[in-house]
Amino acid sequence: VSGRIAAEEGEDVEDVQVNLDGSNIASIMTSDLGTFAFPSMPGGGDYTLDPAKNDDPLNGVTTLDLVLIQKHILGMSALDSPYKMIAADINKDASISAIDLLELRKLILGVNADFQSNASWRFVDADYQFASTNTALTENFPEVYGINNLNTDMNVGFTGVKIGDINNSVTANLTAGSVEAKS
Repeated sequence: VSGRIAAEEGEDVEDVQVNLDGSNIASIMTSDLGTFAFPSMPGGGDYTLDPAKNDDPLNGVTTLDLVLIQKHILGMSALDSPYKMIAADINKDASISAIDLLELRKLILGVNADFQSNASWRFVDADYQFASTNTALTENFPEVYGINNLNTDMNVGFTGVKIGDINNSVTANLTAGSVEAKS
């Protein structure tokens, strides 16, 4: 069982802990290419792939994200992807409201060190098709991948969503960008 985890824009997400529930194999971390691979496993087993990452909550979060969420709430400029909707649901209550703005503002100002009701990243099965952007938060989108009766090699992908980052400015992979010299 192997796969890749990438953000909505295609950037590889490194250092995601991928658990293979149902096995006695230790969890593994994604590489700088966002890839993971578990060793060979016996056939016929039932397993669940469960990615998790909960670090650096301010990565990619700026006051511009607050403005974008506020414009969405006021109906001035709707968020244009299901992943942005998930990112804007700061308190993970399946709606985007002033409470989400308040929670994000507390994080930016340093009142809170992390998200109170959410991890800093959420992961969606990459093959999942949302019915629409507007219904994304009320859909039961898969955040794990179930494997029943394993009988062949599998390649499973996830889309990583950085909570609070609406404009996709997150640095999901430290080796992906180039370093610019400043004088």
